[in-house]
Amino acid sequence: MWEFAGIGGYGGSNLPFPKVEVGIAGLGFCVGSSRYCGWLTWVLPLCFGTQTMDQQLPPFCPAGELSLDPDTANPYLVLSEDKRSVRLRGAPQELPAHPKRFDYAFCVLAAEGFSAGRHYWEVEVGDGESWVLGAARESVRRKEKVDFAPEEGIWAVGLNWKGKNWDQYQAFTSPETPLSLCERPRKIGVYLDYEGGWVAFYNADNMAPIFTFTAAFSERIFPFFWLFYVGSSLSLCN
Repeated sequence: MWEFAGIGGYGGSNLPFPKVEVGIAGLGFCVGSSRYCGWLTWVLPLCFGTQTMDQQLPPFCPAGELSLDPDTANPYLVLSEDKRSVRLRGAPQELPAHPKRFDYAFCVLAAEGFSAGRHYWEVEVGDGESWVLGAARESVRRKEKVDFAPEEGIWAVGLNWKGKNWDQYQAFTSPETPLSLCERPRKIGVYLDYEGGWVAFYNADNMAPIFTFTAAFSERIFPFFWLFYVGSSLSLCN
């Protein structure tokens, strides 16, 4: 379990990545919004992490103008002016109390939540040394310690920096599932299928699958972000 600044993360399910085959008249997906944005043709590998993926990604609209919600941001988190990036600072800001704010964990949610449909967004992690991202339900705990776990309403993957071992990627299952990636991703794609009940993660540079969770969603789901090291940052991609 990680225990950074009082924040632990574990739990969930360890599942093989699903095979999804979609024709040109197949899967209409939304990129950060509920409107149609483009067509996606994917053939995911049957064997997770060992085969390449045949893909066609025709042009589609930007990421639905997803933005970060300042009312949810922990006081140690600074949002960019356009609310598309977040950075961890060394001292807390003086912010007004808000019922949606994460007072304990260094977390922030997107302003946009989803209660239906299929949605895809990308996050630039760059050379970040320790981060967690994924999806969280609206009722996730905000005023006390929160575990990164499906039982807590968080479906996430992350990078734990341990000296020279930069590849300590994990999916937050029970216990955590180590992820052996062929290369260090600089952008992570997150795909949410609300009715289908799954959250999948990809290396957005080559669409190689990383991990998937299954779940039965019953409330709004929000893009979720966490940082640990001062000066580290995450950014929503266009």
